[in-house]
Amino acid sequence: MAASDNLSEHQQVPLTAGERRVLRREAADRDVTPGIFSRALVLDGLERLDEPDLDARIERERDDSAARSRASATTAARRRWGKVGK
Repeated sequence: MAASDNLSEHQQVPLTAGERRVLRREAADRDVTPGIFSRALVLDGLERLDEPDLDARIERERDDSAARSRASATTAARRRWGKVGK
């Protein structure tokens, strides 16, 4: 990428509070902003797409995301209609 390339696209990524703390601390340790550090991590990851452990990591993240969504839906239903499910 050339220095003159326009970075007009953005991708928001949810993090836990702990993950965000680590990200910010690691960025500060390297004397860069969390955004610059995050971009470097993403670009590094994109260069490693053929690594065998990546698919396993993606599967874990997909499973974790589905579990969080189910938990959120259950909590919302309980708040709205009282105890739902067992």
